[in-house]
Amino acid sequence: MPFLLPGIADPNRPAPMEVVAERFAVDARRMRAWVDDGLPLVDGLIDPFAATNWVTWHRLADCPVLARAWRGYLVVFAGFLGGEVAPRRVRWHRTHRLHLPVQARRIDRFLPRPLATPWQRVLADDGLGGRGLPAGAHWLVRSDRGEETLNGCVDLELRPRRTLSQGSPEHTVLLAEVEGLVADFRYEYRHHTGGEMARASDSRRSGSCLDCARELARRFAARGRPARLVAGVIAHDAFANPHFWLEVETTVGPVPVDPSLPAIARMLGADWREVASLYTGGCDNRRVALASQPVAHVPGGPTIGSLIGEAVIEDLGGDRWNAWSCLDWVCGDCEQAFA
Repeated sequence: MPFLLPGIADPNRPAPMEVVAERFAVDARRMRAWVDDGLPLVDGLIDPFAATNWVTWHRLADCPVLARAWRGYLVVFAGFLGGEVAPRRVRWHRTHRLHLPVQARRIDRFLPRPLATPWQRVLADDGLGGRGLPAGAHWLVRSDRGEETLNGCVDLELRPRRTLSQGSPEHTVLLAEVEGLVADFRYEYRHHTGGEMARASDSRRSGSCLDCARELARRFAARGRPARLVAGVIAHDAFANPHFWLEVETTVGPVPVDPSLPAIARMLGADWREVASLYTGGCDNRRVALASQPVAHVPGGPTIGSLIGEAVIEDLGGDRWNAWSCLDWVCGDCEQAFA
């Protein structure tokens, strides 16, 4: 089944310089200076993701809006870094919006359900407004009206965990692998494509949280240590993006490892080694875990889409397409809200 990209409906498509300048809250003169210094400009247009990457790595001090956003992202996890141990109850108002370049006659959605684990209690789930049919790890919602937005509500109790003692033999071994990756990994936004698999086939030194987690899993696999990719959502209104991390097998069972948070800390000049140590065998209560294994029963097969959600679109001409239920995994367009 061919994959349908948002195309002209993509709110993060390349745009004229003045549009991107407004988004970054800078004047045209500063944007032009950035372009002269190397910010990518292709056919007179700027990709907002490429601009975010370039400004973050080269001119963050000149962009207060972006600098505030990145500082705010680290603040979300400050409680765990400071020793937070109390559980946190949240109400997750799910919103899933499709950005389609064609008019849909029928849409079937496969949206992941929150995992039930000792660290994540699902207190109530309305099944996407009562419309979802249980389909394994997903809710299946069928619509003959071509609706592009779905809403739901889930009550959760999220518990932080510190599975490995810092300095223990297992922690030391895992941390060495995490630090080896993070020390030269360049965290960047990118536009993900259909059909991407959970396992990395090639080594990567840059990319999103997905790429960072997959690269760490590849390195663990090379040493004979199994690791599973876990998908979730950051439980904060301003940063409610899908997120990926790992569950790594150890002598005490599977433990969480999140390499992208220390990668972001390094990018921002923070103490990334402390972050790496705490997130090796530890996990905060600021995320909702959705799935930990790709599944084959969704139309796109066992790809990343099976972890984070996907849709099947039938257009007015009867053609069928596979699409993501959210625009991308770094842009916040799922419009989640937490209370």
